[in-house]
This record gives sequence, structure tokens and C-alpha cells, in this order.
Amino acid sequence: MNAIRLAAAFLVLAGYAVIEQKASPRDNQRPAQQVPHTAITPIGYLAPDEKQQGPQSEAGDWREAVVPSTFSSWAVVIVGLLGVLYAIRTLKVIRDQTDVAKKAADAALSEAASASINATAANKAAKIAQDTAEVLINSERAWVMAELKWPRITEPQYISVGATSDRTAVALHIRNEGRTPAWITETLVRFDIVDRVPDEPPFDAPCDPAQVIHKYRRVPLSVAPMAPETWYREPLECPRGSETATYLLSGFVRYEDIFGKSRQTIFGYYLDRGESLRGHQQLTRVASPKYNKAT
Repeated sequence: MNAIRLAAAFLVLAGYAVIEQKASPRDNQRPAQQVPHTAITPIGYLAPDEKQQGPQSEAGDWREAVVPSTFSSWAVVIVGLLGVLYAIRTLKVIRDQTDVAKKAADAALSEAASASINATAANKAAKIAQDTAEVLINSERAWVMAELKWPRITEPQYISVGATSDRTAVALHIRNEGRTPAWITETLVRFDIVDRVPDEPPFDAPCDPAQVIHKYRRVPLSVAPMAPETWYREPLECPRGSETATYLLSGFVRYEDIFGKSRQTIFGYYLDRGESLRGHQQLTRVASPKYNKAT
């Protein structure tokens, strides 16, 4: 619309320029008043000026009829009009291309937003399906629990203090609290004398071989209410510590459930060495979740 207005204004100005050029100064000048010539001129005699003006005046009128004096101005007007029309066409093409690009960008943004919404919905659906499957598996899988107890022996002291080391013997009881069988693959019980219970179970810490009972064997484990199975009852020995030290008994049971997934149960117990020497030998569970974990 602005381009059309510009073209109309250009045409008005060009026409006005042509009109101004037609009204040239020689048309506005009035001829000088001539004094009547009283001289007697012979009949048939033409003055030199009249002889020259006749043919030239006729040639000039012919040229103005064929090629007007305003031809160059009209040519400028036509060229300018063509330029304006071409500019209008170019602007329209650019505007159309801009509209197409804008529509394509809007479509791309809309598609990206839709893809993002679909991806979010798909992730939520997958998470819900995964959680549902996990709940179902947990309701049907095996849950193996482990517990340490003193063996049933006649000796009054379950921990004996030697000259260079302390000894004990514990019984590892394993019970399947789940709804499907399990297969025990690995068990470990470790006896340590420490100044304080470490934050993590010391399964990988260097120790004397006599401190550890570590076995690899695949054995099926039935479900409750079967009686808990006593896995083993073997002695353990650890280098002697101070009276303020703490006895730490820790370990794990690794097994495979009916769904083929490997799982692990971790346990830990402690006993104050000074209390043990005074005859109080009650094992206490370590309160930390790191020592009470079932995966």
C-alpha cells in the first residue's frame, strides 16, 4: 500500500514538471511594438528576413509535431514509473518470501514443542510402567534376611581372649522372607577389632585370613515359613586390641532371585570389648543403614 501511494505521488510530481516545461519563457514574452514602416516596397519584392523565415518556420512546426519539446521529460517520467513498478514487485516478492519463512519457522517451533510434549509424556509413561513392574517384582521376589547368633556351645564365654589375639565363633542364619525361591551364590562374615565402628563395612580392607569366612557356592533357599538355615558355624580370630576397642562382626549374603537378578543383603553387629571381658556378650545391630541393607 505504501509503495502504491509513492508511485501515485511520483506521477503527480512528474506531470507537474512537464506542464512547467511547456510554459517556456519565450511564450510569455510579448513582441516589441514595431513602428509602421512607411517605405514603399516594390511589388514582388521580399525582404531578406521574410525569405529566410518561411521555410525555417515550417520545418520547426514539423519537428514539434513529430518530436515535442517535452519528449525527454516524458521519457524520464516513464522510466521512473517503470522503476517504481519494479520496486513494488520486488518488495512484494520479498514480503512473500518473508511470510513463507515466518510460517516455516512457526511450524518448526510448533513441531518442536509438540515433540517435547510427546517426549515428556513418553518418559512419564515409561517411568510409571517401570515403577509398576518394580512393585510387581518386589511383591513376588525373594527377600533373603541374614542374622548372626552365638553358636549353642557350653562355654560361658563366646569370645575368648588370648595372649596375642581374640577368638570367637558365630552362626550365620539365613531366611527367605519372600514369596519365591532364591539361590545363594556368595557369603562373607568378618571379625574385626576397631577403635570405632567405621562408616562403611570393611569388606575390602586388608586383614588376616583367620578374620574372614568367605564362601562361594550356589545353594537353593526355600521360602518361609521354613525354618531359617544355619549357613555355617566356624571360628574367627583377630589380633588382640585394647580394652576400649570394639568387636565388629559384619558380612553379606549375595543371591539370585527367580527373575534372574543378583541381589545382596548386608548386616553388621558390634560388641564392646570391655563389656565382653566383664561377661556381657550381647551382640547389637549397628544402627547405620550401611550395615542394614537389602537390595
